[in-house]
Amino acid sequence: MKTTEYNTQQKNNKEYLAEREAVKKTMAKMEKELEKPAINAVFQRLKNK
Repeated sequence: MKTTEYNTQQKNNKEYLAEREAVKKTMAKMEKELEKPAINAVFQRLKNK
């Protein structure tokens, strides 16, 4: 593997990991929001359709 290909792959891996971390944080926030009764009620109505 060429050095430039390796560097590109490393950069892509770092970007991917950063993106996954952002998704984890967003999901945690969303789950916390579901604990609120009003938001959970709307979610349950949508889920049951």
